[in-house]
Amino acid sequence: MNRKNIYIFAKGISSSQFTLSKKIYILNKLLRPLVCNFIKSTFMDKVLFCIEYDFNNVSPSLLWNYISTQDGLASWFADSVEINGKHYTFHWGDEKRCATQVSLRTETLIKLRWCDETCKKFYFELKLIKNELTQNTTLIVSDFAPKDEVKDCIDLWDEQIASLQKRLGA
Repeated sequence: MNRKNIYIFAKGISSSQFTLSKKIYILNKLLRPLVCNFIKSTFMDKVLFCIEYDFNNVSPSLLWNYISTQDGLASWFADSVEINGKHYTFHWGDEKRCATQVSLRTETLIKLRWCDETCKKFYFELKLIKNELTQNTTLIVSDFAPKDEVKDCIDLWDEQIASLQKRLGA
């Protein structure tokens, strides 16, 4: 849909046949993908990257507590963490950043999206896999970053996960 079609469509829904909430819903459904694609192509050509970390001799339930609870996350991910339902607030010194829980499968995965993220397709995920043969637990981190920042983001995750591994003796 091009700009002219959007204008004609928007002008068409300005009539009184639609309630305000219906107009907002229609425009939101119509414009969100366009805005998301514009931001992606113009400013943030982010790519997905995944990193696997081995946690030998660490039970999935213990590791789950460290990646999904307030105290667990505060021990390695941030200085302090507040969880209120699906809303997470992370504190690093004077910096504060919030995230919303997008998906949760108990003792398997947690997926969060930063509140300031403009595009719904970007998230970060922590996923646990237990190898039945070796009995080892693997943590898979999936995240998005601009192409030129992927290495820096991986380095940051490596540093944070090393702290978690040290804490758990993995």
